[in-house]
Amino acid sequence: MPASSFCRTDPVIARQLAAVTVLSDNRAHPEEVRTPSVILQRSEDAIAPPGVGDCVHRHTRGSQTVFLDAAAHGPHLSAPSVTTAATKAYLVS
Repeated sequence: MPASSFCRTDPVIARQLAAVTVLSDNRAHPEEVRTPSVILQRSEDAIAPPGVGDCVHRHTRGSQTVFLDAAAHGPHLSAPSVTTAATKAYLVS
């Protein structure tokens, strides 16, 4: 996401998103997932390093991990074509 786009974000919404993100603890939830799923992970992610994806994968039945060649923590924003391709490849497999 370009800095200019981020700076146009409504500060009230940005604050609420930051609070939810920082205060959320979903570590128990992966074991509740019953649907096969794909974990899209970047190998160089300072916010969610590979160990986080590995943990989610170990605790989510029927999951697989795909490492994306993308920049930033939000590859759906920084590399939408890479993210879309990985999602489509998972869906047709």
